[in-house]
Amino acid sequence: MLELQSLKTDLIRAEKLTVSAGDRVLLQGPSGSGKTHLLRVIADLVPWQGSIALDQQSSVDMSGPEWRQRVILVSADSHWWHHRVAAHFHAPEAAPLTDIGLDNTILERDPQHLSSGEKQRLALLRALDRSPRVLLLDEPCANLDTDATALVEALLSRWCHQQQGHLIMTSHDAAQRKRLADKHWRIDKGQVLEVGEPVT
Repeated sequence: MLELQSLKTDLIRAEKLTVSAGDRVLLQGPSGSGKTHLLRVIADLVPWQGSIALDQQSSVDMSGPEWRQRVILVSADSHWWHHRVAAHFHAPEAAPLTDIGLDNTILERDPQHLSSGEKQRLALLRALDRSPRVLLLDEPCANLDTDATALVEALLSRWCHQQQGHLIMTSHDAAQRKRLADKHWRIDKGQVLEVGEPVT
């Protein structure tokens, strides 16, 4: 279980929020409300106060890199530092490329020559390749068409179910939030709250 308690930064605050193994949490809120900031807090990438624990182990008891091996943030804009896609993976041959509508030949391509949608899907697979316990996704389907979005949603649901992963992702798409989420969080005037149903 991922537990956030008495969380506070200069932008957001949360009294108590939990994510059980296998849960899919969809985070919503107006632009500029702090959704990306919250993901960065959970990944321990910005200063914060309070308590964040995974499986009863506090983040403060680990180094930043050790925590981020377990809790991985996939930003809206992914970064690539090698000239071959495959070089970014520990096990490129095991990446489920066809599950999200990509051909295996993409592993040999230069990331700089890929579309934004291809990069977005590959960034997700790159994160899963590292076997995280918690996956934080910032608008992972923003550049995808309907078919590719459906494939990504199916992949994420399988990962949560089979690996008992914890998923927290932002989405501006009310329909996506409704069909995918087990829990809905909303940021309202800086307060992060669990809500019963997504707000359209």
